[in-house]
Amino acid sequence: MFFSFYVAGAAPEVLRCEHHSRGSDVFSFGTILWELLSVSRAYEGLKQFEIIEKVCSIAVRKLIQWQQQQQQQY
Repeated sequence: MFFSFYVAGAAPEVLRCEHHSRGSDVFSFGTILWELLSVSRAYEGLKQFEIIEKVCSIAVRKLIQWQQQQQQQY
């Protein structure tokens, strides 16, 4: 059996096969809505593995930055 899904619309946690929530669905919906309103494809010109790499690495960097900010506050 072969499963396929739209990689550009997938949330980082889905791409990393981690626990996902409604927020993941909101991310996917937002990506698709953006594509409809802008009349262009998200990550146009990139292959699926490149999209996965970019989305996951950006999400990890933002999480690390957020954690560092939280630690500085306390």
